[in-house]
Amino acid sequence: MGKKFRWTEIEIRVLKTLYKEFTIKELMQVFPQRTEESINSQIKRLKDQGIIDGGRNPETIERAMKERDLKIKKE
Repeated sequence: MGKKFRWTEIEIRVLKTLYKEFTIKELMQVFPQRTEESINSQIKRLKDQGIIDGGRNPETIERAMKERDLKIKKE
């Protein structure tokens, strides 16, 4: 298990701004030091705190589904 680093205020602002438009895979490129699990956990935390509201845009959901399909086919 790697060392955990707290999310900075700048990272949280960027995540809040990009959340609706970016898939998790795309967010991993924006935050290369963060794992998929870390990003998902932070999104959940921010939703629970009311900092992020609502879901992703339909286009983002469609891209995420395509990414999952590609991942499943590779396995």
